[in-house]
Amino acid sequence: MRTTLGGLLLVLLLAMTSMTSRAQEEAIAQEQMEKSAAQTQLDEVLGEYKTAQTAFREKLKEAKTDEDRTQVYQTLYPNPVSFASRVLAVASEHPKDPAAVDALVWVAQNVRSGVEVEVAMKLLTTDYVESPKLAALASRLGRSQLLPVPALLLAILEKSPHHEARGNACMSLAQNAVSSASMATMLANEKDPARLTQLKTYLGEERAKVLATVEVSELNRQAEALYERVVSEFGDIESRRGTLGDQAERNLYEIRNLAIGKVAPEISGKDVEAIPFKLSDYRGKVVMLDFWGDW
Repeated sequence: MRTTLGGLLLVLLLAMTSMTSRAQEEAIAQEQMEKSAAQTQLDEVLGEYKTAQTAFREKLKEAKTDEDRTQVYQTLYPNPVSFASRVLAVASEHPKDPAAVDALVWVAQNVRSGVEVEVAMKLLTTDYVESPKLAALASRLGRSQLLPVPALLLAILEKSPHHEARGNACMSLAQNAVSSASMATMLANEKDPARLTQLKTYLGEERAKVLATVEVSELNRQAEALYERVVSEFGDIESRRGTLGDQAERNLYEIRNLAIGKVAPEISGKDVEAIPFKLSDYRGKVVMLDFWGDW
């Protein structure tokens, strides 16, 4: 009797397991059927990219020498540019599908140069600026020197209905102005022809031309105004380094107090003989400050 009962329970358990497995398979099949052609196309390309990334990282771990690592980079590094045209095709072939925004954002985030990233950013600016998915993208463009970046960030700030997207765009616009001022200064002051050529190559010909004509003081003024706007309008938005308001206030302090030409903030401490001193004690004298640490 016990053997018969045990056998029945086992049969029921196996049947329930089989039914659960079939239900899971049916759910997966239904999900795949509901997935759009655009999403399937995008997943396929990005799947290839992730597979290539995994293979590259595994080989890089196995490399023993600098020569081996160089060889791995030269032969296996999955440059996003190589996938950009196929990802961009998802948006061009299926512009109304939600996957179109995902495709354009991926190109904008991962591709550092070329016509594909310029096309992606221009499409995001003109056709998808109200998408909430641009919030994360906007937060990553602050130091990008790609030519279409300022226009995209400004469009998000002015037209997005999403508070987080607008706040991130405002912060990144300020950071972009500071970064552009720094680059413009480097271009103007670089005397070594070889290094100047390298810098222009990094920036791109068109971007270098733009930076050659900007007023650094105006860029700094714009950055200060944008940081003030972050504090007043978007200070509540959380980021990886606290709130945007906290970040903007720190950056404002740097602009107003730590820029070249500003009076150095007071520093006090003790010298090597334990005698108290202040930086202001040496006002009017040439002073070299050497900051160092020991961990």
